[in-house]
Amino acid sequence: MKIGFVGLGNMGNAIAVNLIKAGHQLFINDLARELQSNLEIQGARWRDDLAKLGSEAEVVFTALPGPAEVAAVMLGDQGVLAGMKAGTCYIDLGANDDTTLAKLAAAGDARGVRVLHAAMTGGVGNARDGSVALDVRGDAAAFDACAPLLRQLAGAVAHRGPLPAG
Repeated sequence: MKIGFVGLGNMGNAIAVNLIKAGHQLFINDLARELQSNLEIQGARWRDDLAKLGSEAEVVFTALPGPAEVAAVMLGDQGVLAGMKAGTCYIDLGANDDTTLAKLAAAGDARGVRVLHAAMTGGVGNARDGSVALDVRGDAAAFDACAPLLRQLAGAVAHRGPLPAG
């Protein structure tokens, strides 16, 4: 599967490594360009253009510090969502708030992109060994479609209901 991944800090990098090991093709981006070298060695491809990253992916993950960073990367004319095609899925792995999640869901709906928030429990060691727990919010059909992929990087995956409405 072709996967976009933005946010290659400790948790994101570990999860991205596991996605590569599972046989997925990754398109990656992070503010700190140097954080990706281990991923490129393993076959990931760097993308400076976030909308291009979105256009190439069937699924996009973000592992970013908070709502402001997620909004900056995903929303707007040059954001990842601007490039994503109908039928694809966006999964936020970071900490987020209901206001931003509602904006992401609305922007995704407008493009036909399924949006999920998968809150992680566990540390970097859990991310490395694929044993983080994911509490996922979003549309049930979107969850069902993405659950097999989520189970490749987590020890436990649970659907916790819909995203907040705006």
